[in-house]
Amino acid sequence: MDLGVTVDLGWPWWVTTIIAVAVAAAAVVAFLVTRHPVARGVLATLAVQGVVLAAVAPAVMDNGDAEGGSMSAMRPNAQHAKADFARQADANCARFGEFAATLGNPTTLPGTAKMLDRMMPALWNVWMQQGLLQPPPGERPVARRWMGAMRSYASSLEAVRATASRGDKEGVNAANRLANRHAQESARLSSQLGMKVCFR
Repeated sequence: MDLGVTVDLGWPWWVTTIIAVAVAAAAVVAFLVTRHPVARGVLATLAVQGVVLAAVAPAVMDNGDAEGGSMSAMRPNAQHAKADFARQADANCARFGEFAATLGNPTTLPGTAKMLDRMMPALWNVWMQQGLLQPPPGERPVARRWMGAMRSYASSLEAVRATASRGDKEGVNAANRLANRHAQESARLSSQLGMKVCFR
């Protein structure tokens, strides 16, 4: 479920909010029932996305004629809006980077799992903060892909954490390769959106 679907579904924002709340609630219930670490990681992701989607739907969903009528007025400020969006996103990334730097660089699988246990809640939190930002209308398609790439990156790190906690070195290596690919895509889209800190 990508945050960006709220822009183009063609129904009122409150419908999206109701669906998102229902999905988040179902994910929380399933999270409490299951004990499988990978399933819990996926369900936690789904719950976070549902909460974010419900929270931002009123702000980011297009409003038909109202947006169309305001587009011409927004064009002169498009560059300023893009720069402000990038500045806020970079500030979120900088705060996360400062925290991540305190966690060290473990070289063992147990150490990696322990480090990710501390890091992943903060990473999902910053992903949620990024989703609450409002990109200018012209940047929304790229911002949707950016959010999706960051979600995929975080999900790959959840796989690293799960395989590291099991002592599965090959699984860790495979998940790391996938995380690197998603990080590269996130970096490309961050640059396209004008960011100077995120994924640099």
